[in-house]
Amino acid sequence: MPNHRLRLAALVAVLLPAAVAADVYRWVDENGVTVYSQWPAPTAEAVRVETPPGPSEAAQAAAEARLQQQREQLQDAADARSAAAEERAQSAALAQQRSENCAKARQNLETLQNLGPRMVRKPDGSYVRMTQDEVAAAMRTAREQIDEYCQ
Repeated sequence: MPNHRLRLAALVAVLLPAAVAADVYRWVDENGVTVYSQWPAPTAEAVRVETPPGPSEAAQAAAEARLQQQREQLQDAADARSAAAEERAQSAALAQQRSENCAKARQNLETLQNLGPRMVRKPDGSYVRMTQDEVAAAMRTAREQIDEYCQ
């Protein structure tokens, strides 16, 4: 009995593609429209259309491999564009930060040059007057920052 089932399964596997491949008919209806159908026209003269066989399994596998390769290439290109856009955004943010730091350093230097010793707020909230040495050190720091950020 198992041998009989195996033979029946093999026969179905062989005959199934032939049953699926239906005939195709073409005809022109009364309005002049070309019609394609699985059934011949009931009133018009129909011509059976010969359909070519489908691609072989090897051709299908090769086409699927090419398609997968194209998908991977497209994904790689999308990833590269995304990375480049992120890099440009980071570069722009860095340039903006450098510009802001440059403006602050110039403003600090100008304030120190024009106003001399100033009252500065300490972390505990109290105010003390800067000494000449502290002003000179702050001016050196501001100039170093200008050299670093204002290029």
